[in-house]
Amino acid sequence: MRLLWVSAAPFPGTTGTQVYVGTLARALVRAGHQLTLCSYGPSNGVAPPDIIGQVWPGTSGPVRTHQSEQTPGPAMARLLTDIRLMSGVARYLRKHPIDLIHAHHLPALLAVLPTARRMGIPVVYAAHTDIVAELPLWFPRVVFQPYGSRVELGLGPLSKRISRQLGVIESQALRHCCGWTATDPQLASIIDDRAKGQLPGAIVMPALDPSDPVINDAHLDREPGSVAWTGSFDRFQGLDELATIWTEVSEQNKTASLKLVTHDRRPVPRCLRLRGVVVTRVTSWRQAMEALGKASICIVPRTLQGGMPVKFFSAMALGQAVVTTRNAATGLLRDGVNGRVVEGTPKALARALRQLLNQPQTVARLGRAARQDAVDRHLATHRVPLIEDLYRRARRDCR
Repeated sequence: MRLLWVSAAPFPGTTGTQVYVGTLARALVRAGHQLTLCSYGPSNGVAPPDIIGQVWPGTSGPVRTHQSEQTPGPAMARLLTDIRLMSGVARYLRKHPIDLIHAHHLPALLAVLPTARRMGIPVVYAAHTDIVAELPLWFPRVVFQPYGSRVELGLGPLSKRISRQLGVIESQALRHCCGWTATDPQLASIIDDRAKGQLPGAIVMPALDPSDPVINDAHLDREPGSVAWTGSFDRFQGLDELATIWTEVSEQNKTASLKLVTHDRRPVPRCLRLRGVVVTRVTSWRQAMEALGKASICIVPRTLQGGMPVKFFSAMALGQAVVTTRNAATGLLRDGVNGRVVEGTPKALARALRQLLNQPQTVARLGRAARQDAVDRHLATHRVPLIEDLYRRARRDCR
């Protein structure tokens, strides 16, 4: 099948969206599909060799993306690049026959729909997160506590109204799609509701690349008493919760260390400048995996519903014991079996983390179970038949 995937993000890269898109796209290419990815382009302006065909908004090849385009979330530079992305997609479709378009995230969907509708090309929408729940967390928040009272200044109320309106836009855009994918059962229910139950859909969780060295060699040197967290320095990553958790843990375990593995070049948030916190900045996926794998425990303090973090699968493949919340791990981790899954409060997460730091045998057992589950159920090759079946249904229903 001749496929065009469109991602409103730089590519390649180390964020969840970039890893998710790249891993599944390569699996489809290896399965015999002809796939081209249209993205913002590589972060450094250099496109490394890849089995995925790539096209960029510019006409003369890849260009270095602006810092605000590399950082997730709303930004004026990103809006301008989305307009260029729309032009790049239209230019590519005029020259190349395509059987189906898979658009990742709402900006990519809005970029492809005008040309796709005009040319009669089926479009499948890939939802990675619930934009209505997540968008308010992208905006800055300033907290004052004068005379013991708490006052928050920011764009909270306005961002909530904007996010609700984006939910309406997403519903309207879905009316012109032929199918959808979502990364977890909760998000699938949300997207199906916005599509009024009228489109075929599939839950396509993140997956692991079978050729990744991590899959074949997870025997990295572990640092005793080390906990890892990975992500960007954005509020939706649960930074405030992480700070509260680590403050409580480090008070009782003064030798424990928290390794922050990030591609984010911004300064470390003030709330995370705590005892035992070490920052490791990475520029590649391999560097991220090597740094992450030195810890025996991975904490994911995400409390939002809708959207399955890629970092779960990385930690599982590395044989780490994952500590997270029930909202985040729906359909993936089971408490006490292949991870620790608790209520979404800092106190519950801190308690689980303290227990694991004092129980190395439990950590090893959970890590082995998580790694086995990752290899048995979550390789990219396991996702290909599901995606192919959805594409067949989408093309059939759009005729």
